[in-house]
Order: sequence, then C-alpha cells, then structure tokens
Amino acid sequence: MTWHQWTGMTLPFVLLLGIVLRAESQEASKQASSPVNLIVAVEGKVLIKHTTWARYEPLVFGADIRQGDLLQVEEASRAKVLCSDLTLHVLTTGADGIPCGQDQVVLQRSNGTLSRLTRSGPQNGAYPIVLSPRKTKILSPHPVLRWTGANGATRYALVLRGPSLNWYSEASLPNNGLAGDQLLQSTPVFQVAYPENAPTLTEGADFKFIVVANGHSSDSEGGLGLGFSMIDLDSRKAVERAQKQIEDLGLPEGPTQFLIAYLYMTYDLNAEAIERLEAISPNFNVDAVARLLGDLYLRVGLPHDAEAAYLSSLKLSKEQNDPEGQMLSEWGLSSVYCCALGKSQLAIQHLDAIIDIAHELGDTRTADLANQRLKTLK
Repeated sequence: MTWHQWTGMTLPFVLLLGIVLRAESQEASKQASSPVNLIVAVEGKVLIKHTTWARYEPLVFGADIRQGDLLQVEEASRAKVLCSDLTLHVLTTGADGIPCGQDQVVLQRSNGTLSRLTRSGPQNGAYPIVLSPRKTKILSPHPVLRWTGANGATRYALVLRGPSLNWYSEASLPNNGLAGDQLLQSTPVFQVAYPENAPTLTEGADFKFIVVANGHSSDSEGGLGLGFSMIDLDSRKAVERAQKQIEDLGLPEGPTQFLIAYLYMTYDLNAEAIERLEAISPNFNVDAVARLLGDLYLRVGLPHDAEAAYLSSLKLSKEQNDPEGQMLSEWGLSSVYCCALGKSQLAIQHLDAIIDIAHELGDTRTADLANQRLKTLK
C-alpha cells in the first residue's frame, strides 16, 4: 500500500499541518527557552490572576506561574513554588507577585510539540508498535524496551541497531488471543530490559529498536526520527546535579517524580520521563501529571496514548475547577486531532471550547491563538 493510499488525504493533511505550523511558529519561538515555575503544593485557598486574565481563579498543583502574575493567598493558606532555578519558595498570606527570578534557567516550558508530529496510521494490531525508546535521548545504557502486542503473536524478535551494533533477541509471550477491534480495546504491552551483557550503547550514536512478529515489523509504522541516542556527558552531569537538587527538597514522592519528569523532558529524555509519570499516575491522580504525559506521548509520536492522557487531564481539571488546566488539555486534544489523527471536526470542537473558556476569563490572547488555528481548519 502506498503512502497516498494509506492516508487517503495525504496532500490536504500535509498542507493543513504546514499552515498550522506556520501560524504558530512565531509563538513557539517566543517560548523556545522560557523558564517554567511550577506550583508543587497548595494548602487552603490560593488564587492566581495571569497577566492576560480579567479575574482570579484557584491555583492548583502543577500550575506554571510567570512574571507579572498576581497571587492571592488567603488566611491560613499557603503554596509552594519551585522556580526554574530549582529554588523552593513558600507563598504565605497576602497578595503578591511571584518570587522567581530569571538568572538561571534549569526547567523550561514544553514547546515545539507540533513540529514533531506525523500523522498516525491505523492501529489494528497487524504489527507491533515500539513504545520505548523512540524519539528520545536516554540516560540509562540499559533502557527498558517496550512494545505493543500483535494479533495472536506469541513470539517476538527484538532487534536493536546502531553503528557497529546489531543486537538480536527473542521473547516468547502468552498468546493474547485478541485481534482487530478487540485488540484496540485492550492492547497488551510487553517489555524487557536491554541486558547488562549486551553490546554497549555509546554516546553520540543513533540507535533504533525494532520488533518483528508474525512476519510484520514495527517499521511498518513509518515516519522519521523513531530512533534514540544516549545523552552527551555534559548534559548527563547537568541532569544528575539538577535531579539531586530536586530529590533534596524533601517533597512527597508524587511531586518529586513529577519535577524529575519535567527536568527529563527539558533535556529530551522523553522515554524516562514517561516511565516516571506512568509509575506515579495511579496514586497521584492530578491533571498536571496526565497532561504532561499527553505532551510527552505527542513528542514521541504516540497520539492515541496522548489522546487518552489529555482526556484524563481534561476530566481532572474540570473536577479541580481549574480553567487553565482545561484550556491546556483542550489545546492538547486539538493538536492530536488536527495534526496527528486527521480528525479536523473534533479539533474544531476542542478549539471552540478553548475560546469559550478564554472569553469567560477575559483572556483575549489565548482566544486569538485558538481562533488562528481554527481558521486553518475551517
């Protein structure tokens, strides 16, 4: 089957994605190295008014506060903010701005997601799909290798290729007994660790993990940049220093792992960031965790996983009365539908929802950005 036959609407999709990317490239460039200051604890009633808002709204865990924002901490309440330079500040009773400077930027705001997107093909279980590592750098020389099951497969050939490296192994697994639409409802996920005695993964080289089952390869997914590489030595040292600083803050496990995942994302360590968030999400069920997972899934080209994560974060943000979280989740869903799954009508619905919330907040800037993307879809 050719690429054109597979997509059915290849040319319109490519044009649409190009238009959307051009419309948002200027905004993305503004945020290319933007510091992120994250709320890591809220006790009592704390409100925030972003510079683009007309009113105060509740402040929640994971919120990104910026220079010029106003905070209102009511009696017997407090909040903790981790600034981009990894200093922790406690916000107490009163109204004030944020205590973060911009001299040293360690944590950076997520950006550039759309530029990584490729349209996703059908996931009917005909071939395995590599979940990790893909589109990522890695810290560990022995990464966890993860993939989805294929219809009725019990044996999987595992291949890891790179310069002077061609590692091969086999995994025998129970027959999942699922096929077609049934597989989509309960797709099994398998994993093994790259062995200690396997060939060394060297810095500066690109590698690719491939899975073959029933004569079908994960390469059938198509798309570019699905490999991975080891992080360089200087960046590794910087990550290790910053991670030690985060761990020494003495925060609970959920916030600590969330911050480490954010740090990893800053350095493009997407696979290991996802691992940490997936580990804490069952017991730390907040919208910021689900939304960051959605961002990461999009970065590595897994839009169906991103869709599920954003839907979860949208539900949680509504429950937490968090309009900013709702807008960010809706924005993520619009990206999934417009530019990865090719479902423009669903994208339009989520953009309309963003505009409605933005108007309620008096946030004309966000409404204008959503309207720009809406025009490209209509």
